[in-house]
Amino acid sequence: MNFTGERDEYSASRPPIPAAKLTIPVAASRTLNRQRLIERIHESLKERVLLLFAPAGFGKTTLLQQWAACSGTRPAWFSLDPGDNDPARFWQDVIRAIDRIHPGFGNSAAVGRMGPDRFNTALEALTDELRQLREELVLVLDNFHVIADETLLSSISYFIGSMPSNVRLIAAGRTDPVWPLAEEKLPASAARLGADDLCFNLQEGIAFYGDCMELDLSKDEAGEWVSRAEGWIAGMKLAALSLRCAAPSEQQLRSFASASRLIDQYLLEEVWQQQSEEIRRFLTECSVLRAFSPSLCAAVAGSERSRELLGGLERARLFVVPLEDRMGWFRFHHLFEEFLHRLLRRTELDRMPQLLERAGTWCENEELREDALDYYLSGGHYERAIELVSRMPARKAGGGTTWKSEPFSRIPGHVLSRHPFLYFSHVHSVLVGDADYDRAEKMLRYAESRYEDNQAGWTDEERNEFWGSYHFLKMCCAASFLHDLEQVDLNLRLSKQYSPAGARLIPAKPKFTGLPSISREYIRSYSDLSDSKQLVSFLRGLVGSLEKAGLAAVPLACLAELQYEFDVPDEAEKYAARALKSGDAAHPDRAAALLPARLTLFHVQKLRGERARAMKTLQETKRELAELDLADSLIYCDAELVLMALEEDRGEPATAWRRQYPMRVGDAIDGGKLYEYQCLARIAAAQGRYDEAMSLTEKLLELAIRTDRFQIEIELSVLKLTLLRRTGRTDEALRLLRPVLRASELRGYRRTLLDAGQPLAELLPLLLAESWERQEEGNWPSPGYVRDLLFDFGWNLAADGLTDPASSLTRKEREVLRLIVNRRTNKEIANGLGIGIGTVKSHIKNIYSKLEVNSRAEAIWKGALMDL
Repeated sequence: MNFTGERDEYSASRPPIPAAKLTIPVAASRTLNRQRLIERIHESLKERVLLLFAPAGFGKTTLLQQWAACSGTRPAWFSLDPGDNDPARFWQDVIRAIDRIHPGFGNSAAVGRMGPDRFNTALEALTDELRQLREELVLVLDNFHVIADETLLSSISYFIGSMPSNVRLIAAGRTDPVWPLAEEKLPASAARLGADDLCFNLQEGIAFYGDCMELDLSKDEAGEWVSRAEGWIAGMKLAALSLRCAAPSEQQLRSFASASRLIDQYLLEEVWQQQSEEIRRFLTECSVLRAFSPSLCAAVAGSERSRELLGGLERARLFVVPLEDRMGWFRFHHLFEEFLHRLLRRTELDRMPQLLERAGTWCENEELREDALDYYLSGGHYERAIELVSRMPARKAGGGTTWKSEPFSRIPGHVLSRHPFLYFSHVHSVLVGDADYDRAEKMLRYAESRYEDNQAGWTDEERNEFWGSYHFLKMCCAASFLHDLEQVDLNLRLSKQYSPAGARLIPAKPKFTGLPSISREYIRSYSDLSDSKQLVSFLRGLVGSLEKAGLAAVPLACLAELQYEFDVPDEAEKYAARALKSGDAAHPDRAAALLPARLTLFHVQKLRGERARAMKTLQETKRELAELDLADSLIYCDAELVLMALEEDRGEPATAWRRQYPMRVGDAIDGGKLYEYQCLARIAAAQGRYDEAMSLTEKLLELAIRTDRFQIEIELSVLKLTLLRRTGRTDEALRLLRPVLRASELRGYRRTLLDAGQPLAELLPLLLAESWERQEEGNWPSPGYVRDLLFDFGWNLAADGLTDPASSLTRKEREVLRLIVNRRTNKEIANGLGIGIGTVKSHIKNIYSKLEVNSRAEAIWKGALMDL
């Protein structure tokens, strides 16, 4: 009996349907159980219809296999192929699929009473029989994308609208069907799962590579591979297979890119070859686009049907991804885009410049100038790019008008050097934005070497512009990297001579903009300005040279930081205030100086006990950072506010801070994250989480040493020794304290030590109790430096009751000790004081007893700490 109810020649002669089409495919031996999606399917079936559509390789069938294994109801499974577009054959096979779950269903008399021209009547009979089933039935139609017959789609739509309450339907395929007008019969509440839902997340990706593919990838490597594939499981698996099949030497590279050949082959067979010639041409020509709209595609591909074709691609979910922030715009899935690029290069490489120029022209006409610039540069249309850049207003970026250096880097030097304004703007960006002195110096030498060839076509104004900008940048090199005030003055004078109004350059956003410190970025362990007096003198001279030109904000902020560290708060406050007013408010240097200068003011105010004012300073700083689009820097202000709250025994702000900025000790930390994690270490220490703080501090200390951030190295060392003291590891703390004090003394650092508070104050007297006879030359701080720190900590008021030992000495004993400190012999002391040698020895014995020392060396060192 066939679906039409007639015993005809077709029914009798048709071979039986292969059992495999009605059987759930066997799952691979190692697949990742996707419990979150299995639960989604269970939940979705409450709506009775689930539409599961995603491109090839997203794991649709595998997911349904897993769901079926977990389901309490055995589903009726039907794997479709193009031959199933015959309505009679389709419904006959659906009945057979149900019959495998409910034997005898296909022999029902009601099912047989169906006429050839009455599909609705036949389907009503079918639904009536389904209604009689005692158990719930789930019908799975896999590979649904092969169904294209309108009559069949109409009948399926009708069936869905008439399904009894005990029947559920899952339709799975690569593309949404093009439903005929009968689509309105589909329930509006039909559940849907698509490519976005099926994408593997990071946790699933890590588990897949480790448990299923048995690859020893780190969390970061697995995360990168998942990101490159955008969670597309076929791409992830092909990359894993490529690595597993590679030679041992190639496996060391662990590159996702090595799977490109396998991925290309998969996409070629499963996607590309399934498309019409028109679609292939359209995809190839639009592959040069980073993002696209129907109008842009029409301009590039020259097809009047671009909107229709793009709509079809979107409906087919052919690796076309809508852009969330640009309505009506799309992009290709990254791996599909790379496949199309490689295909275009292999087949029509010479067409790429033409396609890119079309894209650039369209974007330029639509005022999408940055996109246009990118397309022109990619296509090698450098003069069009330069002409466009010359007309582009520089965009706001962190408080000033700036451009990045990357577009300029793509223009050959011999082309760009013919345009001094753009060439030197590029050099400025490399020097200030990238902090790459060596590259900037090479570019300046190149510009000078090309001058004679280029200047022939220039006006006198352009020649003056060349030399004005050239000497300005030479001045910047001398100021930032050479630390040569003579060269600063000379080149600044020459720059003004050629360009009295100032060098005409696109301002560059300094690399350290948004960081909490400038001095910590530039002061290295082997800097030629290691002496604090020399450094301050240079910076003051630099300010004197640059302030009239409105370029002194950065050195002023650096001076403010250093003066605070040198424990000269009044000077620190003065320089910070000047930095915040120096030059044009819109200049990028002001934005770079903002946070370091404001934090210096905050620390000065807090040091003076002006806590309310200090908190107000931080709140104002947060507002200004947000206005300058430097929201990433708010973490530093928030950290200081948290530390103030912890000092007042308020712990909730710290908890909120950790939620807002989720960082962990085990995170991979690079030099750009050093300051942020230093905040976490300080907060953990203040919370009493000493193990966490110690682990993170040691990790950051290694990073600071490796990246040569000397001042941060000192700060982290001080944090570490206070943690050692708090956790009872005093001997280790003392061993670390000696070199820290010595290094700090050489640089003139004081505030980092003093701000460490009570733990460090407790360690300094303990250091005095050690035998100073064993000190190694050059590895210990001077007595005077330690004495000054002790006095600043309150020598006579220390928490452990320590008092000045000199107060217990008689006047004569103080005189004897003063001469001992000045390295006088007993005979010289006797002659100087007019007393006998024996009397001198008696005084020395009393001094040793009162000072609790056992040798002349210890007496000398301890006496140097006293005000004699």
